[in-house]
Amino acid sequence: MNSDKVLRAEEFARRCHAGQVRKGAAQEPYTVHLEEVAAFVESEGGSESAVCAAWLHDTVEDCPPTSFKDIEAEFGNVVADIVRELTDDRSLDKAERKRMQIINAAHKSDAACLVKIADKTSNLRSLANSPPTDWDYQRRSDYVIWAAKVVGSLAHQPEGAIQKFLSAVDAAKIANAQNCLSTGQAQAVALKVLQGKALRAGATPEQTKQFLAQFLADTLINNQLATESIRQPSPPHLDAREEAKPSLESEGSMRFFLMEGSTPAIETSPGVMLTLGDDGSWGPVKASEVLNDERSPEVSRDVVASLSARLGASMPDGI
Repeated sequence: MNSDKVLRAEEFARRCHAGQVRKGAAQEPYTVHLEEVAAFVESEGGSESAVCAAWLHDTVEDCPPTSFKDIEAEFGNVVADIVRELTDDRSLDKAERKRMQIINAAHKSDAACLVKIADKTSNLRSLANSPPTDWDYQRRSDYVIWAAKVVGSLAHQPEGAIQKFLSAVDAAKIANAQNCLSTGQAQAVALKVLQGKALRAGATPEQTKQFLAQFLADTLINNQLATESIRQPSPPHLDAREEAKPSLESEGSMRFFLMEGSTPAIETSPGVMLTLGDDGSWGPVKASEVLNDERSPEVSRDVVASLSARLGASMPDGI
């Protein structure tokens, strides 16, 4: 959208934010964020006023002495009102400002909701691609959770915009895990993201578990077999795990299920549950670690044996 009003809003915003950079390691100019937000709003059918507000949404909050009167004088009361809806009260501390974003979300206009979704989507994409160097996994995860609460509380949630936002949430979760956690932990997060995608797509909990079992047995294993050598599990230690290992070689079927955090585990016989440790050996699962007592459909012992040999492989691209 290249109307005179939008072009003037872009010029105004670039002038106000000159010299500012994003928080991420890449230290991109802050105007990159504004470009992303404005493009998002336009792509989702936002009005001229909404696109102007997308460019201007941080000017009063982050660029003193810019005021709402300045915005209104330049772009009219409609644009100024949207910007006002999107501006935090700087007299409050940071924690309270974040809390108020959640509370106020339900009372925003449709235009302000669209800009807010665009803003949070841009921030999450930045978090995935260029996170702040001083943010640990907990802080990154907390931001994702908070952003989801804000958007989830909005009064107006256009389907296309929400789908883009949810994709950004998923990407940020996986990137955060890959950047901060061990391979096994990152895989567990990726499985949890897949679980959420399946449920959002309308799958039942049972169908979702079947999907995850099939994914582990086929997609993960086959993709890795086609591209690299797969680590074999280390010999089991001579302890309680040695007693458990023979059940992996017994006839019949085994049941796959997920522990808390979506860590894969198997039930080799009624009441006997094992999971693969970081050292490649199978060990018993503590009852307190099991998320629930539901099991997915049975999978063959060959599939489980293959899974044990390949669980250390990285997730396929695009997940």
